[in-house]
Amino acid sequence: MKKSLFLFACLLISISCFSQARFNAGIIAGMNTTQVDGDRAEGFNKVGLNASAFVRANLNGPISITLGIGYSGKGSRRPSDPDNNDFNTWGYSFRYVDIPVVAEYRHNDLVFQAGLFGAVLLNGEQEFNENTFSIVNPEMRDYDIGAIAGIGYFINDKLFAQARFQNSLIEIRPSPDSAGQTTIYNGGMRNVVLQFSLGYQFGE
Repeated sequence: MKKSLFLFACLLISISCFSQARFNAGIIAGMNTTQVDGDRAEGFNKVGLNASAFVRANLNGPISITLGIGYSGKGSRRPSDPDNNDFNTWGYSFRYVDIPVVAEYRHNDLVFQAGLFGAVLLNGEQEFNENTFSIVNPEMRDYDIGAIAGIGYFINDKLFAQARFQNSLIEIRPSPDSAGQTTIYNGGMRNVVLQFSLGYQFGE
């Protein structure tokens, strides 16, 4: 129930931004490289997929606002280190429905992006040596809220590429071991995502 209410609230807030605008719709798909601040597995070693649909409201001149909704794989992975006799791998695997709301400024074929996202957790697991386990004590928060910065490039009138950086603004889970944390968030786990995608825009 909480997930449904959160998703509905995000959609209502986003739609209010789109009054009296010219619209385009499209699809985006690509790859995420991710880590989790606060889990002590450093590096963007986890690879996931992203796929979404979007509506772009063209407001005035080069300014537009884009609302998207889609799937995004996130998490972390600490690889093995055979040189130090460590053959274990571990990390986290998360699957979310992301709802980004992004303001865009277009200059020729370049698009500069900044915005916020809400996300609803579909599933979260801990991974150890290719085995998966439920996340308990403490459990995951069932939603996420974060910031987005990005840049896009229109290859032609329809096809574009984009790269985005996402960072949680709230903790998605209290850190199971906050000792020795160097994160500026003073413990707690947060998603950090580098997202690379290709998109296709319908219409003019």
